[in-house]
Amino acid sequence: MSNVVTPRVYLAGPDVFCTDAIDIGRTKKEVCARMGFEGVFPMDPAPDARPRNEDNPHDIYRVCIAHMEHCQILLADMTPFRGPSMDVGTAFEMGFAKARGMAVFSYSDILGPYNGRVPIGSFDDGLPARDADGLLIEEFGLQDNLMVALCCDDGMTHRSLKTALNAAAAKVQR
Repeated sequence: MSNVVTPRVYLAGPDVFCTDAIDIGRTKKEVCARMGFEGVFPMDPAPDARPRNEDNPHDIYRVCIAHMEHCQILLADMTPFRGPSMDVGTAFEMGFAKARGMAVFSYSDILGPYNGRVPIGSFDDGLPARDADGLLIEEFGLQDNLMVALCCDDGMTHRSLKTALNAAAAKVQR
């Protein structure tokens, strides 16, 4: 009998809003399994075996929190969602995971600095770049807001789920 524990990976991201979310989750969990991880998708059954009511936001929140509490790693899809920035729910999950001491890694279908995706307002006053409302735009060259981009354990956003899992495998003791 082996004492090797398979690390559990919470698969955070906006995939839950896709009409084929269950299939996407199944595919991502298969990739995790091939790489020696147990993938946990937010829409999986609750770990406490209590039924989940998809029409109740409190229930969805409860299950997602419970899933993260049973994982060692959070893998975040930081692909821009409904605008230039990542999904705000995924950002919350990244912060929650980091605060709990979980390893956090990320990937995105669209790589490049956040400030390159934010429309710049037309101001000719010599001040730093601002959006149409006159608010400053972070110009650090990071994938997204510095608070989420810098919470990744390896300090970067990867090109794919698989490369992010490779980074997790290299950093996380098994």
